[in-house]
Order: sequence, then C-alpha cells, then structure tokens
Amino acid sequence: MLKTVLLRMLFCALAACTFSYAQTPSYPFGEGYFKEKLINAGPGVGATSTRRHADHLGWRFDVVSGGSSQEDMDRFVALMAGREEDRNGLLLYPDGSPRYRMMTVGGATRENGAFIGGLQGTLLGGRHPMHPHYLGVHMVKQFVEGGGGYAGFCAGMQLADNFQLTPVGMQDYLYPQDPGPVDSRFIGDYASDYGDIPNVLQWGGTYIHEYERHPGMEEIARMTVAWGNNSDRTMGATWFYTDPNNLDKGRLLLSGVHPEMNGDPHAVSVVSAMLEATIAGNHEPVLKKELENGVPHDATAETFTHDWTKIKVGDGQYHHYKVMVPAGQRYLRIDLGTLDPFDLHLFLHHDDYAFLGHNSYELVESGGSKVLVVDNPAQGAWFIGVKGASYPAASYMTTDEGIEVLNGIGYTLTATWSDQPECETAVLSAALLETNVCRGEGLDYQFLVAECAAGQSVNLELVNSVNQVVLDLGSHVVSAGTNTGTIATPTGLKEVAHRLRVTDAEGNQTESNPITMRAMQITATTNGDRFEPGSTLRLEWQARCDFEGQTLITLRNENHQEVARVLTNSSDYGLNESDFLLNQPPGNYYFRLYAAWISGDSNMFAIAEPSIESLVSNAAPVAAGFPFVVNWDATAGFDGVTGSLSLHDANGAFIKTLGSNLPLAEGVNTGTFSFTAADLAGGFNTSTVFLRFTAGNATRDSAAIAVTQTPAEILEAVPAILYENQVYSFRFRRNVLSDGSEWRLRFLDANGVSVGGQTVTGANTVGDHSDRMVIGFTNVVGPLRIQVENSQGTVAVTSTPFQVKAPTLTVYNDLAFGGITWEWDGEAGNNAVILIFDVATGAELFRHTMTNSPGINLYMGFGGVNLVPGREYRLTVGVVGRLAHVVHTETFIY
Repeated sequence: MLKTVLLRMLFCALAACTFSYAQTPSYPFGEGYFKEKLINAGPGVGATSTRRHADHLGWRFDVVSGGSSQEDMDRFVALMAGREEDRNGLLLYPDGSPRYRMMTVGGATRENGAFIGGLQGTLLGGRHPMHPHYLGVHMVKQFVEGGGGYAGFCAGMQLADNFQLTPVGMQDYLYPQDPGPVDSRFIGDYASDYGDIPNVLQWGGTYIHEYERHPGMEEIARMTVAWGNNSDRTMGATWFYTDPNNLDKGRLLLSGVHPEMNGDPHAVSVVSAMLEATIAGNHEPVLKKELENGVPHDATAETFTHDWTKIKVGDGQYHHYKVMVPAGQRYLRIDLGTLDPFDLHLFLHHDDYAFLGHNSYELVESGGSKVLVVDNPAQGAWFIGVKGASYPAASYMTTDEGIEVLNGIGYTLTATWSDQPECETAVLSAALLETNVCRGEGLDYQFLVAECAAGQSVNLELVNSVNQVVLDLGSHVVSAGTNTGTIATPTGLKEVAHRLRVTDAEGNQTESNPITMRAMQITATTNGDRFEPGSTLRLEWQARCDFEGQTLITLRNENHQEVARVLTNSSDYGLNESDFLLNQPPGNYYFRLYAAWISGDSNMFAIAEPSIESLVSNAAPVAAGFPFVVNWDATAGFDGVTGSLSLHDANGAFIKTLGSNLPLAEGVNTGTFSFTAADLAGGFNTSTVFLRFTAGNATRDSAAIAVTQTPAEILEAVPAILYENQVYSFRFRRNVLSDGSEWRLRFLDANGVSVGGQTVTGANTVGDHSDRMVIGFTNVVGPLRIQVENSQGTVAVTSTPFQVKAPTLTVYNDLAFGGITWEWDGEAGNNAVILIFDVATGAELFRHTMTNSPGINLYMGFGGVNLVPGREYRLTVGVVGRLAHVVHTETFIY
C-alpha cells in the first residue's frame, strides 16, 4: 500500500528555518580540503551512493569500497582507521583535521538473506592498529568533531550511533510498515517550490524516538505510515543534528529513508540541497599560531603528537598563521623550508586568511622551500597560508601509488620583519675545520657573519658532492663575527665530498671547503703468515681517521678466543705499526683491534716450526732418462739448512737420491732431476713412484707420479725406401713433458752414427707432433733410421730402417701414335710437366701439367698439336713439386 512521505526541508536560506546554522565562509570553496566528499561504500553498505548529487553540485569525491571477504574487510579497516603508510586514515589530516568536507553512508547490503549494515561498526570498533588505546571508530568521531559533515541514509543513520556521533541516549526504532516505495509530497510553504517526489524508498529504516528531547536535533522531513488496523500516523523521516555545545563540530544528516536513491532530476536537486546544508556548518579556518619575529616554527611532527601545532600539513590542507607587523617596517620576509620531497604553496594576505585565489601574495611553483619578501608592508595583521600541494595517485585506495604524502609534509616557517634594510651579504665565509674525519665523529665548523646580520637567523645544512642535503642542522640565530659549532655526523653518510652550506634570510648561500667523510674503519696486516715460536712479528694497521683514546689490540686463536692483549696510544690517520714477541704455542692466530666503537681483524697467521708446504712435479708421467722439474715450497726458518730429494716406488721402497744440498729459500724452490732405467731394474713396483723431500725434521711426500716405458711413439711407420731430395713428413707422439725442452730428430746410419738432423720447433708439449724432413743424401750405402731424442740426447723412440734411393724417370716417345708413356721410380705427391718445342724456331708448341704417380704414366692429349712430318722437335718431360726436379729431354724428327 502506497503511503506519503512529507518532506519539509528546513533550509537556512528560507525564512521559515527554525534552527540557526553557521554560514559557510566566503573563502574559495575547493580550498582547504582534499575533496568535498568521501562516499563510504565499504563492507556491509550497499553500492547505492550519492555520486549523482556530487556531480550535480560539481563536488570532487572519492569512493571507498569493500566486499565481505576477510581481505576486503582488512583493507577497509586499514584505509579508514589508519596504517603505517597513512597513520591518520582517509578521513583525517595528520593533525586530526577533516580531509573531506563530509562523508556519506548508504543503506545496508544483504548476506544470506539478512542485512549486514552493522558490519562496519563491528570492524571499526576494534583497536587502532598502531595506537591500541584508540578504537577504529575514533577516526570517524574525530572527523565530525573537527568539523566534517556526516550524511547517513537508512543503515548509514544507524551506523552514526556505532560511530559515537549521535547524542547520548538517542533511541531509534524500526518503522512499523513493510519496506517499499512511497510517494513524497512537499506541503505548506514548500509545495510550490519543490512539488512532488515520487518513489522514495523505505527499506527497513528507523526513526528517532522523541527527537525533541535532544537539543540540536531538528526534524526536517516526515512521512505517513500505516498504524494499527485502519489508521495512519505521520512520523519523522530525516533529521539534522548540530551539537549545541560545540558549533565547530560537523553537522549530521540522518535519514531513515532513501531519498538519495531517487534519480529524478527534481529529487536529485532536493537531496543536493540537503547535502549542502550538511556542510554549511563547516567551521572557519583555524589559526595554528601567531608567529614571533624571527623565531622559526617547526611543523615536522607525526600524527598523534600532543602539540597539534607542530604536526605536518596534509595533501590539499592549509595551515594558517598570523603575524602582527608594526608600523614603519622596511620589509616582511616569510621563509618556508622543507626536507620532504613534496610541493608546498605559500600564501600571504593582509587582514584575512590566505588561500589560493584569496591572497595578497602567493608562491605556487613546484618544490617545497619558498622565500617571500614584501617591501614596506602595511601595519597590522598578516595571515600566512601553507598548503600541502602534493597528492597521491587517483587510484591510491586500491594501488597504494603515491601514498607517501598521506603522512604529511613537514616544514619550518619563519616570519621576519624589521625597520632596517636587509643585509646585502649576511654570511661572508664558511669553513670546515677538519681533514681526516670519519662518519659518526664530530666535525668542527665556523662561518663569518657581517655586522648588519647580527641577530638574524641562518639555516645550516651539510650537503654532498651532488648538492643533496644529507643533514639539516636547522636554523641558528647568529652574532656578528665568527660563529662556530660541531656537527655530529651520521654514520650512514657516503664516502664523497661534503660541504657546509649556510643560507641567510634572503636565501643567499655560502658554502665551505669540501672534505671527504670516510667510513670509520681500521684494517690490519702482519708482515707474514707463518712465524717460528719466539720470533718477532710486526703488525701494521691503517686507520681511516684519527681515533682519539687508546687502541686495544688482542691476539686471538682460530677459535676466536682471546689469548693476549695490549693497549697502544691513539691510532692516527694512515699507517700505524707495532712489534710483538710470539711466545704462544704453535697454532693459527689473528689480531683484533678496537678503536672508538669499531673493530678490525688482521689476516690469520701461523706460529709453527719450519716445514715444506708442498712438493709437486709438473711432469706426469715420467720416464727413465728424461729430466723432470720439481717444485718445493718452504716456509721461513730453514736458516743454514739444506734438503734432499729421493725417489720411492709405490710401496715406499727407496729407489735413489735424486738431489742433495738443495736450497730452502722461503717460498717456491725449483730443481730438475732424472733417473735411469737401471734405477728401476731392482724389482721395484715401477708403475708409479713418488718423491720425498727431507730437511731437518721436516718431510714432505709428493702425490703418486706415473712411470711410462714409452716416452714417445711413431704415429706412421717410415717407408722402406725414401728418395734423394724427397721432403718427408715425420709424425710422432710425445708422451712425457719431461723438463719442457724441445726435442729433436736425427738420421742414423747403419753404425748408429748421426748423419744429420734438426730440432722440432714447438715439440715441447705432450701430444702429437710432425716435422718435414729433407732426404738430402746421395750415394748412401746401407740403411738409415730416424731417431727422436731430447735436448740432452736421450732417445725417446727410433724408427725402422729405410733405404735412400735416387729417383729415375724413363720416357717412351709414342707421339707418332698420338701419345707418350713414362715410368717414374720415385715418391708420390708431385706433378709431371710435358713440353714440345720447335727446334728451328725455339717456339713452345705444347705445355701440359698432370699428376705424376710412381710407376707407368700415360698421356694421349696431343690432338690439338699440329706437328709437321719431317720437321725436328724437342720433347721435355719433368717431375716437379719436389726439392729437386727430375727432367728428361730428347729431340726427334716427326
């Protein structure tokens, strides 16, 4: 059954308004808040909102959403109640002021058939995540107490009670009728202005019982509902509430029905007027502080700081200050400084609060630090406005992009005025007085101030090599002449050049000489890594700065236990040294040095008797008669002692002494040694051997070394016959490295006498080798052999015997039958050249080159040669491509 909702809207612009509301100030509407409205569509609250009304009014707005999953609810609580990245939550600026002009909350959602609008009250009723003495709802309560408006429809009206916004003792009851759409009609003075609003939804809402009992509560709309069997009853539908004891608090718009869900243009304009009336009570700008002449005001504190005047400014927020300027002043200077990487805007206005679009002077360029100077300022009150002009990304509620600014922008503000002109040059010079300074130490400075600047303030900063401020030393009131101080340098400074920057009241900067801040470090080394018991060790340590006080030096064993300690004088920058007598038992030790609050360790060293640290040969395998190189590494301490090297078989049996009286210089020593086949003929296990070096009481064995009986192998057998002046490629494999020298080849006659040879270039490694040998022998009697040997003449391998023979070429002239035949008794791999000349003229008539092979060769390709019968010609056949040609020549009559 359709009923009637009678909305009697009591707007302050109408004469019939029965409640007096404070008027919204005439300052620029969009200034002083992040946005006009936050639409709360979080967990338990339906998707219906007042978006259309914000669009109608031209308001900026945000929507905070949330589902019913645990992740959604956790996210909503973090956004509303606060978190580390935004300690004050969405609704509040860092100092607790409202970030939005108002918040709207709509009707409840259903889950499993039941309304869950009260879910938000439960979620925000928990403890604040960072300040357990707060409840989450305190953020909403603080929002209204700071002047923010609240509009709650249906469930949103009931949540106002959960959020502790409504008067104590207020009672609300469910409407006694079924939910559904009803018509709304304005009556009385407003009928002609607003007409009818059909289809206002009542969906299980509540009404305020006996609202008259609560001062400040005003009923602004009524509705007629079914009551009893046949009667109707007019009941309240919508109320305004303003705390009569604190008119600076925000106004509440509480509605048990849903006029905001009606999309009719007329309904939209009426609800928009209700929302405008809700924020009409937003209080005027609040003065943070009246500034004293030349006294800096610091606003760098975080949220929840007790003194709210010192808390940072938020995104889009204004902090307002006032100065009282006497008559006859030559200048008024406003210095705004910040270390935060955000933008600040600075406004100045005479006799009224300063905003963008409402000021006498403004500085709105990017960056945070600003200096504004007014010459000959008017007497009286001047208002300063500092605006946070950096904002998070549009998607920050879901992406967290750009949220760093939400915890505020810290700044320092100083107002200075005087009846004297400002100094042309306030700071004449600046200097850092130290040279070798480590991070964390005190750094002395001084700067010279002109007489005219006495009593002014300057700002001191420590800047690095790229002009980044690494330490803000704050503002200092200076005296004429030399001003001094000490900087407590942070331990986290980079190792680059740093300078002191002094900035005067005009923004002029004077910088000191650069100095390099070093990491406080101490490094130590000993003059060796092995020492005999009772010897003296020298410890050297490098200090990267001057350490005041004594340096403690401790000796520690390899288990890091302290075994001795000594105090020295202070460690100076650069090299320091001290000698120590080592009377500790053998073992591994190191020094640990303590200076200031740091420590440094030396290298590990050993206290031990002298020894042979290693014994190695780079020859593996070895062969009898082939010298090999041995390296032995000796420690210090073998003064006047020599060593001996012996060879042993795999079972440890002694074979022979390879060397005696061998040197034992500290470090690597080298020698070349060999053994003979006779040394291994005593029945020893000769597949492997090892070396043993003995020096005094010190002994060191090498690893096993293989022994081979074939130091070299011929890869291709030498032919039984080689020919005079033949170039022969001899190939062999070297199996032992030996001493790494090049091997050579020799020709031996039948009596074993060398008749020639050559060094094989590059044959100084294990592996395959080849060399071109010239058979440059003639009239050789008896067989020859090729022998591979080392540089000392030790034979590695010998070839089988071969004969050296002179090559022969026999030609058969068959040109009368169209060809020639020849027989070649010589090596392969060469060519035959055939030429025919005219004897009378000497002209060459024919030339042809072809492959020549041992045995019978035939050529029939003379068809193109025009030989004349009866004429004399010369035939030449030559074998080429060898060291010496073999040629046959004859003349003939064709």
